[in-house]
Amino acid sequence: MEFGKNPRFLRPVREESGQVYAMRIHLGGYDTIGGITVNRYCQVLDTKKRVIPGLYSAGDMIAGSLYGNPPINASSSFTASCSSGLAAADYMAKEIKGE
Repeated sequence: MEFGKNPRFLRPVREESGQVYAMRIHLGGYDTIGGITVNRYCQVLDTKKRVIPGLYSAGDMIAGSLYGNPPINASSSFTASCSSGLAAADYMAKEIKGE
């Protein structure tokens, strides 16, 4: 299960290399108006703007925190989802390690 997927469904981009893989991405037209409020560390905030310990969020769910409410830059939500997901994972790992 290399790459977290059954190898039967993986196809090389270039047959001669066998090392490069790609994924199909479909554009969408949805976004969350408002959504979950987070701080700069992707920690979820309650209604009084206090951190909820151990709870993080990323992606479309935090569009309001990233772009304002309503979100004004929904066209780049894929990029924001990837970068906020990575940031949230980094901050979670640091919290678990006690850093």
